[in-house]
Amino acid sequence: MKRTLCVLLALCLLLALTACRTEKTPEETSLPTQTQAPADTTETTEPVQTTDSEESTDAAQPTETPSESGRWAYSYADDAGRIWAMGFARVTNDTDSPVLTEPCTFRFNNESGEELFTARDVSCYPQVLEIGETGYYFEIVETGLAEVTPLTLTVEGDEPVTFKGGIRYETENVRLADSPYGGILISGEVRNSTPETGDLVCIAAIVYDAGDRPLCVLSTILGESLPANGVAGFSLENYDLPPELSVSEAANFEIFAYPIA
Repeated sequence: MKRTLCVLLALCLLLALTACRTEKTPEETSLPTQTQAPADTTETTEPVQTTDSEESTDAAQPTETPSESGRWAYSYADDAGRIWAMGFARVTNDTDSPVLTEPCTFRFNNESGEELFTARDVSCYPQVLEIGETGYYFEIVETGLAEVTPLTLTVEGDEPVTFKGGIRYETENVRLADSPYGGILISGEVRNSTPETGDLVCIAAIVYDAGDRPLCVLSTILGESLPANGVAGFSLENYDLPPELSVSEAANFEIFAYPIA
């Protein structure tokens, strides 16, 4: 009897242990479902980040730098402390015939656009531009300013007019040197190889630096008429040039000789 009772108790204990194991199984299968949710969220945010990065790159693209206008001016002090201004305005004949340039007005302004002083009847060198030729309006003026000041330049004047063609004289034995008074000195001879006398003969030289930017324009008018087949000496210098300007800065130059009248 006792042995039968022990066997029954053992069977009841075995059945109770089996039931406990069966109840724990659903808790183990639910863990993988919880670990997959963060992975799905990460995948959906990646395309948004890529799009934002592309838009930021496009906004950072640099803008194009404007080209030079061909007009500029600057001020400088001479040895006595007086303030001068030098202005240039480039003009090119892109027509199909020679043109005669007209005098213009230079308005020198500060960086804010306020007009400081004016130069009128500014000439271009050379006055007559052949087809495809480039010349420069040029002027030096005493400013009356108390100190060297950054400047901008506004040019006012009539458009060049068509011209049937100007006379050009030959120049010979041209020499470039430092002027004993400061600045640059250009000297040489001009020859009138035409059959007509030349009146008010202008000789002008545009001096360039190594970057082909004009340093200055030097000009003069002969004191006498130049007869047919005649030769005359000339010298070009300007005492108002910046004191530091010298031949060492000059890489090349163009020289023009022609009668004005």
